[in-house]
Amino acid sequence: MNINTTPTMKKKQTKEDNPQPRKSDLVMNLVANIGLILIVVGAAMPLFHGPIFVAQCVYATGAALTLIGRLFAPYRGDNIRVRRLFSMQIFAALAFVVAAFFMFYDQSSPNDWIAFTIVGALLQIYASFMIQHIEKKNEAAENDAKNQK
Repeated sequence: MNINTTPTMKKKQTKEDNPQPRKSDLVMNLVANIGLILIVVGAAMPLFHGPIFVAQCVYATGAALTLIGRLFAPYRGDNIRVRRLFSMQIFAALAFVVAAFFMFYDQSSPNDWIAFTIVGALLQIYASFMIQHIEKKNEAAENDAKNQK
């Protein structure tokens, strides 16, 4: 008869144990991506002589969806650089919301919303590429460590 008096310790879950992201994170990333598409559509509508009010509503809806998606899908890993880049994506979404505000607020200076849209786009593009680059770099380092064992 085997009597074990020590309590069983739960193993801390690692990336290899649970490689799938949470379903809610996937849904929120989808919401953020739909919001980004709506931002592009709303920003492009005036170029094609679409109705301005519809463009404003489409842009504002996209900005709100992007902010909601970014806020409710936080980074759950340990890498500080990636966590900061996820924060940068939240600031990009906030820039889009400010741009949507300026689309509705004052029509006398129509360039304010364009400036905030450009700032948000640059932040979003930089963060997206850097997150992908850092994750590939970490994956390569993990594979090298496994191969050396």
